[in-house]
Amino acid sequence: ARQIHLKSDPPDAGTEHLVQAAGQLRRGIADVDVAKYLVQVETDHMGLGSGYGALERALLVVAAILADKEIWTYPK
Repeated sequence: ARQIHLKSDPPDAGTEHLVQAAGQLRRGIADVDVAKYLVQVETDHMGLGSGYGALERALLVVAAILADKEIWTYPK
């Protein structure tokens, strides 16, 4: 899987939604609500549907965003 660096990679259609999710988490929106947003993006904008495990996968993405201690830092 490709690693996405939100600080240095130019946003495209896919990473823009991750940037939005990270911003929501930074503003204190609940993890599960951000995960539901990501599932909605998959369903409405990517046409992937909200099949079995979609919310669980989205929660893993949320956990990965929260685990990145440098997400809101900038290169020197």
